[in-house]
Amino acid sequence: MVNIQVDGVTYPLRASMKAWRDFETNTGTRMADIGEADITKVPELLYYCAAAGARKEGKAFDVTLDDWMDAITTDDIMDMQEAIGTLLGVKKK
Repeated sequence: MVNIQVDGVTYPLRASMKAWRDFETNTGTRMADIGEADITKVPELLYYCAAAGARKEGKAFDVTLDDWMDAITTDDIMDMQEAIGTLLGVKKK
């Protein structure tokens, strides 16, 4: 499982079908449509993957989406994009 650190806390990430469905349902954005045009979708996707990772490990996940997004800065985006690539099995060129 991939981990990511947000605001000093390490979260396990899991790209489950529930995480994908929750992301698509709550954002109205399809996974296939995520691109560089709206970088706010990257941390939002990882929010749902972090919730799935916590469920898989039997841990509480009591972070709201607003708190999650507020804790993330533009400095975190590159790490988050790399985490998504790893989760989805994207090969580096």
